[in-house]
Amino acid sequence: MGLRTRTNAIRCLIACALGSALGQTMVVPALPSIQERTGASEAGVAAIMTWFLLVGAVSTPVAARLGRKYGDRRIVLALMVLYGLGSLVATLGTMTGSLLTIVIGRVLQGVSAGVIPLSFSIIRRTAEPNRVGASIVMIASMLALGGAISLPIGGVIIDHLGVEWIFSISVLTGFGSALGVALMVPPSPCEPDVRLDIPGALLLGIGLAALLLGLAETAVVGWIAPTGGGLMLVSVAFLAAWVLYELRAASPLVNLRTFTQSVVLRTNVVTFFVGFAVFGMFFLLPLLLQIPAEGGGAGLSATEAALVAVPVAVVNFAVSPMLGRLGVRRNFRLPVVLGCAIGTLTLGLIAVAPKNVPVVAAAALIWGVSFSAGMAAISNLLVHAVDEQQTAEVAGMNIIIRNVGSAVGTQVAATVMGFVIAGGGLPVDGAAAAFGMAGIVCLVATAAALFIPKATLIPKATAQDA
Repeated sequence: MGLRTRTNAIRCLIACALGSALGQTMVVPALPSIQERTGASEAGVAAIMTWFLLVGAVSTPVAARLGRKYGDRRIVLALMVLYGLGSLVATLGTMTGSLLTIVIGRVLQGVSAGVIPLSFSIIRRTAEPNRVGASIVMIASMLALGGAISLPIGGVIIDHLGVEWIFSISVLTGFGSALGVALMVPPSPCEPDVRLDIPGALLLGIGLAALLLGLAETAVVGWIAPTGGGLMLVSVAFLAAWVLYELRAASPLVNLRTFTQSVVLRTNVVTFFVGFAVFGMFFLLPLLLQIPAEGGGAGLSATEAALVAVPVAVVNFAVSPMLGRLGVRRNFRLPVVLGCAIGTLTLGLIAVAPKNVPVVAAAALIWGVSFSAGMAAISNLLVHAVDEQQTAEVAGMNIIIRNVGSAVGTQVAATVMGFVIAGGGLPVDGAAAAFGMAGIVCLVATAAALFIPKATLIPKATAQDA
């Protein structure tokens, strides 16, 4: 395979990852308009986000399994076609004012989350050895880039084109990415003997659904309410049953014994804490900047607050290749430790000066670099720690762990803010306390990262070629 073919394939996979990331959060600015158009309740319109996340959580390990059986490239192509179809269905739902149609479209869109781990698998198999690390960094950075630019892009689309266009853009990116995969990504090997673990997928799906729905419910009724607590118990029961089943299954959906390996286990622990601290704060930052003056905040508009995140994404994207080379030359544990340490400092700085917009923007900029370093290096640590056939499986579970950490962190941050405000503090004081809590968790992640085994993941001869 020629260098140009490999480069085009990687660029295509990067576009797929960016499209999936944009689809996750670009709809957020449109939710009030969709609620008004459909006449839905707050819980009903929240399903537009919830079902996307639920399907995405389940699709990552299932897509990895399907990729082994039918070929990674074939499954990526199918997922992007489904993403395009889902975007088309959601567009029709928005035009007709049908919430159910929109949710069905979001369910189809959600399967695109499986593209990320499959892309790692394709890159590891097709890219030149000295470019694997940097290529994985680029794919991972698309998650942050898409999350950062999706809010302002969504606002511009709504203001100038109309709310029905919020999904129409994804129709183009979905089908366009699918066409690119068909033309540029080389075929992947298949393992026809691999079995599909349907019971394992069902147990995992129900357990994750109960967990995410339970966490969402706590934001409304509290942590000890019967509905939220009941869903948590259901989640624990099904996830425990899933673990027991997978350990005994002849062809499990996820080989859990792989996750007891030192590098994999400790890296996933760090991932949970980073997801808890950093991903939740991505959603809290615009809220902090929008707190009105009477609440002690800066009182920025939604568009102004969203634009603060754009430089974070740009710098994140710009430094990604350097981070990839740093990991290749020095070992990917170093960017994880540095990323977590810098994240601790910047989150603490925001907690100390939450009203100072320039300070918050500068801290967020540095924080974006640390986030890029940590998450991209984590992906590389895992990819290089397991066999090629397990790449998508391990990467997919890591994404689930990160998303669960984010969901927990978001709800804990909301709880911390609620306690501060209930005690007589201003909303800005509550946000500062939440950022301080995130900084403490990020410090825990830093300490945990120091225990990741230091091993040479790529031969030195390869690193010299990078």
